[in-house]
Amino acid sequence: MAGETKDPRRVLPKCFNATIFRVIFFYIGSALAVSINCPSDAPELLGGLSNAGRSPYIINMNRLMIPVLPSLVNAIVFTSIFSTGSSFMFTASRMLYTLSLHGQAPKVFSRVNRYGTPYLAVGLVASFGCLSYLTLSSQAGVGTSARRCR
Repeated sequence: MAGETKDPRRVLPKCFNATIFRVIFFYIGSALAVSINCPSDAPELLGGLSNAGRSPYIINMNRLMIPVLPSLVNAIVFTSIFSTGSSFMFTASRMLYTLSLHGQAPKVFSRVNRYGTPYLAVGLVASFGCLSYLTLSSQAGVGTSARRCR
């Protein structure tokens, strides 16, 4: 992305510094807050709820008795996942496009549309994302040795 920024020497240091503070504040701070409020021997952690219900974050939100809060957090997590996926797709397609320009990938990936988007590179990268749906089954989380023992 630095190659497509107008002034990378000015913009990128601000982005990197902001990322460090986000990691410290959100991830470490929220993990500390959750670990203080949810004891390690809480019965909700061990069973009785669905997989998402066993999260210490959701357990604490249910203890606050605000019914909309877990759904709000799920929406935020979904937005974050979508943002990360689109960022990785952008980066991977641009890398494939650059490799094709330098002759290190097939030349067909250097084709762009009238907006400058390498559409064939984006299509290939998106098809790898679609492969993840092949793991959608009731036995997807079970190892192969456990399936053979049944």
